[in-house]
Amino acid sequence: MTMAYITDADIKRGKKTLKRALHAARKQPFDPDYSPVVPLAATILDPYTCISNLRALIIRKENGGWCAELLLKRVPAGWPDVAGTPSAQPLSSKNAALRRGYHMVNDLYQMERAGLAPKNPFPGEPIIVGNRVIFAAYDANW
Repeated sequence: MTMAYITDADIKRGKKTLKRALHAARKQPFDPDYSPVVPLAATILDPYTCISNLRALIIRKENGGWCAELLLKRVPAGWPDVAGTPSAQPLSSKNAALRRGYHMVNDLYQMERAGLAPKNPFPGEPIIVGNRVIFAAYDANW
């Protein structure tokens, strides 16, 4: 397991980068059949990887290359709070990582607009049974 060491300065820069990426995503025309340009690998973080839960877009040097990482606001205690390019397969340049990061943010934004992504992270803690992650939900209108 690779640990990402993200500093307060990284987060400060990442918030500005995220703001610019969201601004660029909002300029794109709406497409109800949108499919991701850079699909994120499926992980237990999927329900938490949505526009309303993004804290910053971090672009950083790692293992001789560059990574684009989405820093999340809320995840269950003890879970990773970063999703993005694998640090074991860094990109060749800072610009390539920045483009990948913008694509990740745009993908999440467009999928949310098309109703294909969660708008808010699931509340509460998940239940882990074997290799399955279960989220309990209550619907008062049921």
